[in-house]
Amino acid sequence: MDKAHAILQHTASRGFPLEIAAYNSILQGYCSTGQISKAQVIMDEIKAAFVAPNERSYTPFIAAHIRFGDNEAAFESLREMISMGFPPSELVYEPLLHAYAKERKASSMLKVVEEVNKCPNLKVGISSWNLVVENLARKNMMFEARKTVKKMVQSGVRPTGMTYLHLARGYFVNHKVAELLSLWLEIRLASEDKAGVQGVKMEKEMLDFFLVTFVKGAYFQRAQDVVTYMDTNMIPVDKEAYKSLFLQLHAKRFTSKHKSRRRVDRRAEQLREMESFKAWLGLPHSKPLKKKR
Repeated sequence: MDKAHAILQHTASRGFPLEIAAYNSILQGYCSTGQISKAQVIMDEIKAAFVAPNERSYTPFIAAHIRFGDNEAAFESLREMISMGFPPSELVYEPLLHAYAKERKASSMLKVVEEVNKCPNLKVGISSWNLVVENLARKNMMFEARKTVKKMVQSGVRPTGMTYLHLARGYFVNHKVAELLSLWLEIRLASEDKAGVQGVKMEKEMLDFFLVTFVKGAYFQRAQDVVTYMDTNMIPVDKEAYKSLFLQLHAKRFTSKHKSRRRVDRRAEQLREMESFKAWLGLPHSKPLKKKR
């Protein structure tokens, strides 16, 4: 490869015009063997010779930086590639997203997606968007995660069940119950078919997550809503597992005889919701509470 480079330099020094293909073959050779510094020399020579790099120049160069751990250099090369008018494919930018994910750099992942999203007539793939949302949620960057979903929709990419599952897990881990309950209502709305457009498909993994969460938190009306959706759409549900979970957590709920009338009245609606869910589980109704006089 060094000999080929020397021949290339000699040819250029004598004033003979060289095409980008000649540079690219040597550039790819250096990149494949991890000789990044020599590959950088080739890129510099390309620019000095007033021969514009093309996508075949940037693709192996970016991949080599990622493979040998210099993600920031890879990102700068990606930005330069885009500025030169070469929209990168998923094969170019997705490895960088995964590399940043391993480093837990959710903000850097977001920058990559935003940069690629600037390319006209290019849509960032749903798998890339979801990867960014997942890692933002893991870092407790829920505002940014929500904002990313909005940008995804604005770019013409519809959220999937996995998109919402990443958000749900982020809210759950960070104990944001109100946001989690609100998200479920948002998902139910998004799952409905509208004007001939099929709604978001809710996968079993996401439904099981919400059902477990709602049973644990004693949100029985929401749990019943999940169950109804699963039954309607013929999605299998392990009723025995949820019966066991319910008995483990809620077998003695509302059985105390020392609760004030105010507390009993306040929990009456929740009790009715619980009884409805127990009926689905196949459990007997609880004995009605006696109100204190």
